[in-house]
Amino acid sequence: MKYSYDINAHLRYWVPIKLTDNQDNLLCRWLCTGGISYTDPFFNDTISRCLSLSENSKGFRVNTTLEMIPDWADFLDAVPPTAFIFHVSRCGSTLVSQALGMIDNSIALSEVAIFDEILRLPLNRYNIKEEYSNQLLLAAIKFYGNKRTGRENKLFIKTDSWHLLFYKRLRLLFPSVPFIVLYREPCGVLESNKRSKGMQGNADLVGPSVYGFETFDDDFLHPDNYMAHVLQKFYSCIIDIATGDPHSLLLNYSQGLDEMMDRIAHFIDLNLNSGLRSQMTDRSKYHAKQPEKKFVELNKSDISHPLPDKLNHLYKQIESIRTKAR
Repeated sequence: MKYSYDINAHLRYWVPIKLTDNQDNLLCRWLCTGGISYTDPFFNDTISRCLSLSENSKGFRVNTTLEMIPDWADFLDAVPPTAFIFHVSRCGSTLVSQALGMIDNSIALSEVAIFDEILRLPLNRYNIKEEYSNQLLLAAIKFYGNKRTGRENKLFIKTDSWHLLFYKRLRLLFPSVPFIVLYREPCGVLESNKRSKGMQGNADLVGPSVYGFETFDDDFLHPDNYMAHVLQKFYSCIIDIATGDPHSLLLNYSQGLDEMMDRIAHFIDLNLNSGLRSQMTDRSKYHAKQPEKKFVELNKSDISHPLPDKLNHLYKQIESIRTKAR
C-alpha cells in the first residue's frame, strides 16, 4: 500500500499491544506511547502509564486488521534487536533487562504481551500458519524498536520464560543475534514461584500445549508439581541451546549482577563505563519487580522443595557446560 504522507512521523509513538477477536476475525489494538520511556519492570506497567495519555483516553480504541502491522512496519526507522534475554523465571532476568536499559540510547523491553500472543497464534488459532505468525512478530518488534528520538541504537528484548520453547523459531528469524540465557538452581526457582505465582507455572494461563505436555492428571497439574515439570522443560531447552548455538551465552543467577553484566558486555561488545557500572550495582540493591523495595535474598534454610532426580541432573549438566565455556 502506498501513502502520500510521512507515515513514519504519524506512527512514531504508536505500538500494537493486543490481539482481539471480532466475530471470529482477529484485530490489532494500538496504543500511543508518547514520550513515555520503557523503563518499568514489565511492559504491562508501561501500558498502564500510557493509558493516561490523551490519545488513549478519548472514549474509543484504535483497532485495525492484522495486515496493517507488517504493512505499516515497512515505513519505520527501527533498531534491529541487539540481544534476546531468555530465562527460566526468578533468575535475575528482570534486573539484567533494567540494567541494559540504563545504557544510553538503548531500548529494553520486558515481556511484551503481544509478542507472546503472536508467537502462540499457530497453537491457539489453527487457521494462522507459523510463517504468517513469524511475519507479524518481525513487524511488531520493529514498532517497539522504532526510533522515537532518533538516537536509539540498541534494542534488548527480554522474552517470557516459556519462550525457551520457541527458541528454534526465534533463531531462524534472527540467525546471528546474541541470545543470553539466564537460569538458576531449581530450589530457588521453585520456592520463588511458590511464594509469588508466575504465569509460567499456571496451567490455566500458559497451557500444557505450550510445553508439549500430552498426558497429565490432577497430581501433575498441582501448582508445585506443574512448575517442576515446566522447569524440567526449560532446563532441557537450555542444554539444547548451549550445546548447539555458538551465539548463546549462559548465565547463572548465582554469579550476581556485576559478573553477569561483565560477561554480557564482553559477549556483545558493550562499553560499560565506571559510572554506569556503579548505577547498575546500586539498582541491584533493590527488588527488580518492586524498585521501591530493598532486595532481600531467599533464606536457603527456608527452601524445602523435594526435587526430582532428573531436575537436579539437568541443572548439573547446564552448570558443567557453562563452567567449561569460560
